[in-house]
Amino acid sequence: MAILIRDIMDLKLDNSTLNFHWSEKEVYWASFSHKSKLETDEHLFYKGFLNGKGARQGERCLVRVKKDACGEQSYWRSYFDILSLEQQITDLFNKSVLNDDYLVVIRPHLAQIDSVSSLNRMCARNGPKEFGQEEFVVVEEFQSEDGGGAGWQRFSDMVGTCSGSGGGNNNGGACIDNNNPGAPSSRLLSILDALSHFSFVVMHGEMILCDFRGEVRDRTCCLSCPTVHSRKHEFREWGDEGVCGIKTFMAKHKCNKFCLKFACNSDNLLLTDPIEKLP
Repeated sequence: MAILIRDIMDLKLDNSTLNFHWSEKEVYWASFSHKSKLETDEHLFYKGFLNGKGARQGERCLVRVKKDACGEQSYWRSYFDILSLEQQITDLFNKSVLNDDYLVVIRPHLAQIDSVSSLNRMCARNGPKEFGQEEFVVVEEFQSEDGGGAGWQRFSDMVGTCSGSGGGNNNGGACIDNNNPGAPSSRLLSILDALSHFSFVVMHGEMILCDFRGEVRDRTCCLSCPTVHSRKHEFREWGDEGVCGIKTFMAKHKCNKFCLKFACNSDNLLLTDPIEKLP
């Protein structure tokens, strides 16, 4: 009986990470559920909470975990490289095309697993994965399921244009289709389609950003990590299809009014010219 009580007391219900810096003055650790909220081909997503000292203490977060293998620090390095690239291109796009901070890139944080839930271990044989201590995961802002936003969405496919992309109707600046509050507006889809084209232009045809995902919040769109197709296959582990991905996207792309704001001022880099030059 004493052994049983001791075993029960030793049970850890939540997974947890070591401390990580959210900002220069904010240090947190994340506790998160043993059961995933969302699953993709490469990652598992878990609901969690931020613990520690700072204004975000007690806020919900999302923990991204490599699905089929241990998440090494080196694996996540490319993830942060992609986000850094997206941040730079999005900032330039906001400034030169939208004249507004409409697109916001979600800032994630790398953290190391500290303790593993006993429930995770018990369910591992039926679940997708058992964590390893000292494995690296990514802690992100929580995307709402209801209330203030429409929830986490995939706005476009990997190599095609944004689904439903139209001619770029302004819709009064709205981010959400009023007839279907859960759906992104045609304006947003046109903006993201133009952002892909813009990335191709500013990177001189070397790579393109697409497959945008994230969440619409009020009058902004928060973006998570996109797919990057590059001539040198630099991000192969993250869905980079190389020249084939670039060609396929640009072959399907139809310029809209947002594209016209930068296409004429891109050092005569015409839409079809770089494609012709690709090997």
